[in-house]
Amino acid sequence: MKKGFILFTTAAFVIALVGCGNEPPVIEDLYADIPEGSRIFASDTVTFICEATDPDEDDELSYNWNVPAGGAFLTPTDSSVLIWMVPAEEGSYILTCVVSDPEDNADSGSLTIDVFVNKRPKIDSITGLNLVTAGDTVLITCFASDEDSGQELSFAWEASGGSLTEPSGASNLSWVAPDYSGVFDLICTVSDGMAQIVDTFTVTVQNYFPLGLGYKWLYMDVLDFVVFVDTLYYKATVVDYTQSPGRVNWSVQRQYFDSAEYVDTIYDTMHYIVAGDSLILDDPNQDEQLLGLLFPLWVGKYWDIGDGTLATVTYSGPRSVPAGLFTDCMFVQLDDEERQPNDYWFAPDIGMVQVGVSLDTVDLVFELTDSDLH
Repeated sequence: MKKGFILFTTAAFVIALVGCGNEPPVIEDLYADIPEGSRIFASDTVTFICEATDPDEDDELSYNWNVPAGGAFLTPTDSSVLIWMVPAEEGSYILTCVVSDPEDNADSGSLTIDVFVNKRPKIDSITGLNLVTAGDTVLITCFASDEDSGQELSFAWEASGGSLTEPSGASNLSWVAPDYSGVFDLICTVSDGMAQIVDTFTVTVQNYFPLGLGYKWLYMDVLDFVVFVDTLYYKATVVDYTQSPGRVNWSVQRQYFDSAEYVDTIYDTMHYIVAGDSLILDDPNQDEQLLGLLFPLWVGKYWDIGDGTLATVTYSGPRSVPAGLFTDCMFVQLDDEERQPNDYWFAPDIGMVQVGVSLDTVDLVFELTDSDLH
């Protein structure tokens, strides 16, 4: 406990008859019972202790506390221990304790305390990536300060989705984004033990190419030739995956067929490699691997797919296909018009909703008509 934390003075006086051998009490210490190095804040409840002795051991001592106006007594003022709620106003206050014996011999002591008004902590900033891909692990840091020196700040975190992977009491944490698209709030509460402040950091999560074993997509295109009209279908099914350090290899079987489902049915398997935020295409029909997508996506973003061809996100907005109207879609174009397909539409949590395909001498545009992502 902190003793002598502030100014302490005593003055002794004796009221005694000539020839009386009674000696006055002596105040040995007068202090506020608070932790070392701490401060007293407005409206705090503080215990004050007066320690006194009397050479005349048989004398019973009495105490009387005098304190400034503005506070509140929580115990009587005639004990060696006083519990007092200090005033709500900042400033210096003097407390006096008078100790006397049955002969009215007395000693008095004064204690000056400084009362501070607690200042609410301040969140200066919260930093981290605010646009990420589903499943990413993101480091979020809260920078906070407090004008009241000596106060330790504590941090508490909440998230509207995903999961927190570090202790909540730290100023920074790792947040694992959920496996679906959306806008998520990470809420940080900073407290100094007396007051707190709350701020929110918002993260947008994208999932423009979901993959899972058994996922299926069905696309269609209507061929309108002079002699006949037919509907062609393109079906993609995730049939296998393997994992290795830092990447997942997905196998997607592709099937092309017409409305009768027996004419010119074509099968092949496309391999997708997910490594970090890169989606790499391993087309069995071409002896090369291409960087199909580089997440996250935003309008104006571009990348080299691997052979000098640039892919660029040129538009974001709604897209209507037979499967329905999808919002927040991304349109990706390749700058090589001879390469087919050379443009794609992607919808959140669905994947491709429109893709161009070149079969033999016919350029087709397949639009999503149904999907099963369970």
